[in-house]
Amino acid sequence: MNEISKREPTGVAAYGERDPFEVYADSIRPGYIVGKLLKFSKGDYLLGESAGPVDLGTVVTAAIDQLLTGWTRWEHAKPAEHRMVLVASGEVPPLRGVLGHLDRADWEVDKDGKPRDPWQYSAYLPLLSTAGELWTFSTSSRGGHGAIGRLSRAYAHHRRQKPKELPLIGLKCDSYPHSDRQIGRIKVPLFELAGWEAADRVAAALAEIGLTPDVEPPIAKDRSGDMDDDIPF
Repeated sequence: MNEISKREPTGVAAYGERDPFEVYADSIRPGYIVGKLLKFSKGDYLLGESAGPVDLGTVVTAAIDQLLTGWTRWEHAKPAEHRMVLVASGEVPPLRGVLGHLDRADWEVDKDGKPRDPWQYSAYLPLLSTAGELWTFSTSSRGGHGAIGRLSRAYAHHRRQKPKELPLIGLKCDSYPHSDRQIGRIKVPLFELAGWEAADRVAAALAEIGLTPDVEPPIAKDRSGDMDDDIPF
């Protein structure tokens, strides 16, 4: 099966205006994924439909400038709808309350028998391997959002001086103790900053599959003063 799915870089149709064939396609494979899907599960990075393990420490280029965030609605353990925005566009995802499906009595239950909100806050981060293969890291977990958030903060600082560079990251694992001691430690993804590289290689890889980013992230004015030299990331 072709591992490449194209996505529109600037968002999605308004709620209730999606083509039914697009809804069907997304129920099989989300349209926001480029290349192979990468997930983090219980300390492991799993790649593609075969869920093959990726070695911890693997270094990839994070196309953080193409980060998508928003909401995914799950139905029968599959994504049924998306309300995503390109972070670089400056748009913000809709509030949960306007998405519907608010009656908890209609929600599916999780493995513990508790109602689970069908709309989960999600993120899709395109990655480029050293071999030139496109992946998309997908997450709806607190740990996953935390890893992307820390990377986004480092990128925001760095690009004030070098806006044409993207972060190189090592795919690592971290953990924290759960409040319930019987559960133990919770493993979470960790994106260890390993350097920076010119964005040209990622842009070329995206262009090969027909994606030409048409939004250049605006750069906020550096308010830290004249004493702020090159950020040592």
